[in-house]
Amino acid sequence: MQSAPTQRRGSIVEAYLNSLLDDYLSTRKLDEHGDLVKLQHNVSQILKAQAPSNERSLLAALCAAISIGKSQYSFIVLDCVPEEFIGTACEVINSLQELLPTLKGLLTTDCPFTLPFAFPTIAGINAEHIEFDQERRECINTLRFHNTRSSTISKECKGSCVWLWTHAQYRDWIASHNSRVLLVEGKPGSGKSTLTKYFCDHLEEKQPMSSSATVAKFFYSYREGEVQRRHYHMFRSLLHDILCQEEGFFYHQLQSLYRARCVQESSSTLLWSYSSLKDALRSLASYSTRRPVYLIIDAVDESEENDRRDMLNLLPEICATTRFCTVKIFVASRPIGQLELRKPLVQNFIRMQGETTSDIATLARFFLGGLNLTGLISQSLNYIVDNAQGVFLWVRLVGEELIAYEEKGVSEEEVFEFLKRLPTELEDFYRRMLQQIRNKEADLRGAVKMVQFILFAGRPVTVEEVVHALAVSENPATEFYASDEIFQRRIPSERYII
Repeated sequence: MQSAPTQRRGSIVEAYLNSLLDDYLSTRKLDEHGDLVKLQHNVSQILKAQAPSNERSLLAALCAAISIGKSQYSFIVLDCVPEEFIGTACEVINSLQELLPTLKGLLTTDCPFTLPFAFPTIAGINAEHIEFDQERRECINTLRFHNTRSSTISKECKGSCVWLWTHAQYRDWIASHNSRVLLVEGKPGSGKSTLTKYFCDHLEEKQPMSSSATVAKFFYSYREGEVQRRHYHMFRSLLHDILCQEEGFFYHQLQSLYRARCVQESSSTLLWSYSSLKDALRSLASYSTRRPVYLIIDAVDESEENDRRDMLNLLPEICATTRFCTVKIFVASRPIGQLELRKPLVQNFIRMQGETTSDIATLARFFLGGLNLTGLISQSLNYIVDNAQGVFLWVRLVGEELIAYEEKGVSEEEVFEFLKRLPTELEDFYRRMLQQIRNKEADLRGAVKMVQFILFAGRPVTVEEVVHALAVSENPATEFYASDEIFQRRIPSERYII
């Protein structure tokens, strides 16, 4: 209808009404022979009295047919009504309802927002409007949560993280037709979050069979504030991602949970209970779909300790009880006791320290490449790789220290000796950095002010906000001039704190 030329649309409408009338006449069961005779006579008279091939005559004939047997409860269903025919369709139903008040009409259309405006223009129509999938979309809005950590994770160095795709434990996990948990464990600074983000970003590219998969993810973060550590928000985020990609999951069990919550409060202010979110995610176990479902959860060690045990019990429970779908759960974390106790429930396990040697070497080459270490480059590289213990953050800190030291104009032999004097443990490295600050009064004042500002801030702060805070004098007696020009002169460079 939408693609038909304008001159043909009238004949299409006539053909449609004609078929509707024929269908009515062929299926109508009249109790008395007299009713059938009367019906045929009325329709025949109307069609003879009006010009042939006229949609008004067909509509009148249909109304006459409906007028027989008014006491009966009738339905008329108009499916996939084109936008330009909605007005006519409403007029048809309106005319029929004038003859038969008990008649119920159902119209469906692919045109959004058209039906609500069409009905009021037809006098006498008592219409209810249902927008397809509106309830699911409203439910999705109640689950929406801004998980901020993913956008702040460092991107992997070129050529790093590729070992994941060929690792025996990963290949066993990804190839299995059964639901499974893969646990990736690593020390602080070993690149767990970078690997997790890399896996999310390249899953479809590296595993073409996953292109049709449903992927839901959450990155816990201690540094991003309390809301980013809560299991409540993790459940919300996972369910939100699943519902956005898997329409049928809403009608599985989540719809009834959502409606139960709406009875208590409006959808605009609806707050899910922790238990209802858990029940919704647990329902994956009985959900039926051919699409695999991936749940990707990073930095479990940074999650809130309250209910962590409960959350860690739920994940393997889902995998153990799924019957009609495949759920793959990817979990990354530092070693913690609660995970250690549950390793028997984990089907696949990767310890990062034993897998990232080549990635550590890649990062070390990046820093060493800018140094004048022609004769000692190989020795320096081997020393860094041997002492990194799989911790990328240590390599980065060492690289920045070497660059700063070489800028003093020292020889390459002195740079290498300086490298060997640097702490090989992160905590010792941090202690050294704090000691260096303590030895310089100006740096100490700035560091104290910066730490105070960060600790007492109501939310995580940006680098730009920190340097602005440093521009404010710590002495309350200092006269302050509310001038943009004067204030700008007091703001240090971002290099001061990075």
